[in-house]
Amino acid sequence: MQKVEFDKLTSKSDWGRRFAVWKRWNEHGEFVTYTILPGQPLKVCEGRVSTQTNENAPEFTLEGDAIQIVLDPTQLKKNYTGPRQKTG
Repeated sequence: MQKVEFDKLTSKSDWGRRFAVWKRWNEHGEFVTYTILPGQPLKVCEGRVSTQTNENAPEFTLEGDAIQIVLDPTQLKKNYTGPRQKTG
């Protein structure tokens, strides 16, 4: 996600709800930052997160609707990746 989306988050559960990620998929414990330098483009897809509905309990839904970025992690260069940080 871009920094503007990250800054909107208020908690781990807010992240899971807005980015439609079930706790069993990801514990939301860490994040890293990546710096894209001018003149060194990075191919990404950007779009709205879809709603996720629990198939076994349809009354449980993660709304989604945040803006997400999908990229090929093999394109990332280690020297532009920040250290792992706790989400807090």
